[in-house]
Amino acid sequence: MTKPTGNMCFVLMPFQPNFKNQWELAIEPAIREAGLAPWRGDDEHLGTNIIMRDITKSISEARLIIADLTGRNPNVMYELGLAHAAKKAVIMIAQKEEDVPFDIRHIRYLKYDAMDISRLKSELVERIGSTLNMAAKDRPDFFPELKLFDRKEVEELAYLRRRARRARIEVTPPSADIFFNDHYIGQPPQEILVNPETTRNTISATAIGFYEHHAELSEKDLEQGEIRIALEKRGDKVEFEKRVPRWLRYRRRDPNNPVLMRVIAQYLDGISDYDEALEEVHELLQVAPDWFLAHNQAGIVKRETHPEEARKHFEKVVSLHPNHFIGYYNLACSYAYTNAFDRAIEYLETIVDRDGLTDSFRMHGTNMENDLAFHELKKSDKHAKRFAEIARILNAGRGA
Repeated sequence: MTKPTGNMCFVLMPFQPNFKNQWELAIEPAIREAGLAPWRGDDEHLGTNIIMRDITKSISEARLIIADLTGRNPNVMYELGLAHAAKKAVIMIAQKEEDVPFDIRHIRYLKYDAMDISRLKSELVERIGSTLNMAAKDRPDFFPELKLFDRKEVEELAYLRRRARRARIEVTPPSADIFFNDHYIGQPPQEILVNPETTRNTISATAIGFYEHHAELSEKDLEQGEIRIALEKRGDKVEFEKRVPRWLRYRRRDPNNPVLMRVIAQYLDGISDYDEALEEVHELLQVAPDWFLAHNQAGIVKRETHPEEARKHFEKVVSLHPNHFIGYYNLACSYAYTNAFDRAIEYLETIVDRDGLTDSFRMHGTNMENDLAFHELKKSDKHAKRFAEIARILNAGRGA
């Protein structure tokens, strides 16, 4: 049998004797009735020397994929994953709900009875028709994280890469987070490729206890190939507020910049404009859901009014950046606010017991003895002594 060259429907299914009726009496005729050419990836059609290229080529060329998941055949499951990654229109069928893995059970599938083949055929004809009539742009994308590039896009990327300008970014302190064109790229040092056809490129950097940096890359920066940024340590509230108008101007120009969103949320929280601060962190989490300082800021805004929600954010901070003290410290603060002093001490002791956390605490110069969160804890007969010991340990060696 010759493989069709166009308008092909590729079928993924176990090719065993007990599936013969499904293929011959339902799947194949339904595909033909819908105006497509059926093709399946079994030994009979592809030959005994099947190689993965045959399968991937068929998936790539197919207008539609039908996958029978009955029995959870490993080959079918693997090929289904390839079809989803290739953003193909896929119709999944199965005899039992258990045949569909839990992780993809939210995707619509057709459940059929092997004893009622005529019904399977009629339902397939209808499903194929509705799938083909749906425009590609309207088809649900169940895996948006997977990006497929066509040949033209690959050529464009290669062209831009050849023309791209390289630049190395150094930031002090080394614990700073760097954003290039509003996207998080990590902590310093970092190397970036700058698209010469973009009229404006920005670099942002931030670290706990330091003022934010946000600026456009200049031609001089690109000529030198190196960008050095020294963040300035935070001053008092008056000095902080002097910078707010500039941040607001930048924010209007770069509305999706996480660094600017975070610092403005800090300002709004500082002037007790809770509703606006909450709105700002909500937008921040939408654009930077995996940035630990976004969750940290959300927790700070919520920690007095919504302590349970705040703790979830601080727990997320710990999971995203387990070697930074700030998540543990703010969990301690959160529990101290609600007089859960045992839990507060527990998280402070975690900072003491782990060298990396102790170092990051000392580097950022946090003064826990002056933190209002611990005001009541310090008056507790049971906890005051241990709190003082922890403060003494953490303050030892500061600045070293």
